[in-house]
Amino acid sequence: MNPLFTALTASDWITLFSALATLMISIVSGIFVIKFNKWNRKREIESNLAKQEDKLEDMNRQFQNDIFSINSDISKESIHILDESFKAAIAKNKAIANFSKKAKENTEELQQSVYRSRLEISSQIEKHVYKFKNILRQKEMLITQYYKSKLISDEYKESNINVNNEIIYRCNVCNKVFDIQAEWNRYIKLSSSFTHELKDINNINKDFTKQLEEFVLESNVLEQLIGYGVVLSKNYKYYLKDEFIMFHDDCD
Repeated sequence: MNPLFTALTASDWITLFSALATLMISIVSGIFVIKFNKWNRKREIESNLAKQEDKLEDMNRQFQNDIFSINSDISKESIHILDESFKAAIAKNKAIANFSKKAKENTEELQQSVYRSRLEISSQIEKHVYKFKNILRQKEMLITQYYKSKLISDEYKESNINVNNEIIYRCNVCNKVFDIQAEWNRYIKLSSSFTHELKDINNINKDFTKQLEEFVLESNVLEQLIGYGVVLSKNYKYYLKDEFIMFHDDCD
C-alpha cells in the first residue's frame, strides 16, 4: 500500500471523502444548472413562438376580413359600373330612335351623369388597389417577423435559412405554387387600363361589360392568392398554414 495512504488518520480520511463529496455535488449541481438553464431557455422560446403563432392567426383572421371586405366592395362597384353602362347604351339607342330635340337633351344629361359616376367608380377602384397593396405588404412583414422569431431556436439556426428570401404563395390543397408578383402586375396593368378608359369622356357610350368581367375575375384571383398558405422560398420545411384554407378553381 502507498505509504501516503497508510499515513492518513481516520480524521484525514473523513476530510478527504468530505472534499470529494463536495466536489461531486458541485459537479452534479453545475450539470443540473446548465441543463435547467437550457431547458428553461427552450421553454421561453417555445412560449414566445406560441405567442407569435397566436398573434399571426389573429392577424391573418383580420387580413381575411379585410380582403373579403375589399372584394365585396369591388363586386358592388362592378355591379354599379354595369348598371351605368347599360343606362348609357339604352340612352344611345333611344337617341337614335328619336331625333327630337328633347330626346337629345335628355340623352346628353344622362350621359353626363354616367360620366360623373364613372369618374367616381374609377377613383374607388384605385382605392381598392391601394388597399390590396397595403394588405400584401403587412402580411409579408408579419410572416417575416414570425420566422425571425422562430429561428431564434438552436434547432432552426443550424438550417441556415435566410429569412429575407422571397415569400411565395401556394394552394393548401394541391400545393401548387403561385407567382403572386406576376398576378399583382397583371392586376395593376388591368386596373390602370380600365380606370383610364372609364375617365375618357370619348368612351361615354362604350360598353365595358367584357373589361369589367376581366377586372372582377383578376380581383378574385388576387383575393384568393392573398389567402393562400405561405412558405419561405427554397425551404418548404417551415410551411406556415393560414387560418383560412383556400384553393384555386383548378384544384382537384
